[in-house]
Amino acid sequence: MNTPIFLRPVTRLYFGRPGALPAGEAHTGDSWFPPPISAFQGMIRTRLLDEAGIFSPRQRVAKLVGAPDELPQGWQLMGPFPGRRRQGTQKMQMWLPAPAMLLGPIKEPGCALVRAHLPESGADRNSLLMDQGAESGLELLGAPGQDREKPASGWLSCRSMVALLCGAKQLQPGEYCHDLPPFVCRETHTGLAREKGDKKDQVRLPGRAKEGMLYTLSMLRFAPDSGLCGWFSGNLASPLSAKALHRGTVVAGKKGGVIGFARAAGVDPHWQDLAGGKHLDGLAAGESLRIWLILLTPGRWHNLAGLAAMVAEAAGLDSGQVRVRGCLCPPLVYLGGFSMASGRARPARAWYGAGTSLLIDLHTDSGQDLPTIVRKKLNNQCLLAPPAQRPFGYGHVLAAPYQHKGGTDGN
Repeated sequence: MNTPIFLRPVTRLYFGRPGALPAGEAHTGDSWFPPPISAFQGMIRTRLLDEAGIFSPRQRVAKLVGAPDELPQGWQLMGPFPGRRRQGTQKMQMWLPAPAMLLGPIKEPGCALVRAHLPESGADRNSLLMDQGAESGLELLGAPGQDREKPASGWLSCRSMVALLCGAKQLQPGEYCHDLPPFVCRETHTGLAREKGDKKDQVRLPGRAKEGMLYTLSMLRFAPDSGLCGWFSGNLASPLSAKALHRGTVVAGKKGGVIGFARAAGVDPHWQDLAGGKHLDGLAAGESLRIWLILLTPGRWHNLAGLAAMVAEAAGLDSGQVRVRGCLCPPLVYLGGFSMASGRARPARAWYGAGTSLLIDLHTDSGQDLPTIVRKKLNNQCLLAPPAQRPFGYGHVLAAPYQHKGGTDGN
């Protein structure tokens, strides 16, 4: 089964970086947005167990929902992505991270889009200071002379993403934000750490403020009828029930945040177009094809050869038929944290952030239908992450046509 999930925040939320704030040293913190996948999958597994009333023994819990770092065979999660119900309707509007191939800044309404492209002339190559003999094997991507220097950040609606990937020159009004979606805001929360007290200590009173422990957090507040969208796919062993993913609440993040599970109003129809590959209709069949792979969630690979091997394996091609031409990415994110189940810290590892855009060349000399391969095996798949992390939703990508500087599809 494939179950849509809608998480509706009840209180303000805070999702911090891996590890705790160093007491007495760090006094401020900004919540991550969206919540990390580790928090999202934890809420889903907790809700399933809570509904069934099972939290021990550990062996039974692992059999039902998997060990801390793995999911049961056949499970697949996707998300979380911010979304809201459209005003006056029960339809869902979902938002996605802006692709880094879209060059910014694009803060002003109605701004014409600028897409990154490979240099197509000697002047472009000189402007990009291209070194064809670079050891990295990657070529530089950009838009020389068009007043756009850095990959765009922020969020855009699925409708705008469809239009963008189909070749639109402008985003839908009000459906792009360079920071947070319009239904999420930051809310400042100031607190003071207090002493827990010791029964043997007759001098210090419990609850007294700790000196130098004042802190301020930037937390997330969601508008009514907005929250986080995702999907669960897999078979649930008895007594787990999929009904649990449509009701109830769980504690979310730090500082006692609460988030509720609600029945989804319906999947955003524009997301269905993206998942089905409507934006890929213009791909032309041939012996070669150039595409973008856009990360919607963090991804990780060791090197270019490993990245090409991941794409080739997913597409059913040989590694020699895949070439990574270039990469545009936002700042790296470091994922780690603390395992409550094992009582040990997880190492913080660098991941490529959502929005990372990879330019890929595919080749075939055996009559393989490359557009069909892209649509069915690469688009809307979790593939650019270590195999053990893919079922959690890491490495989730959309495939998109590459467009030359002039705006035509590249093959």
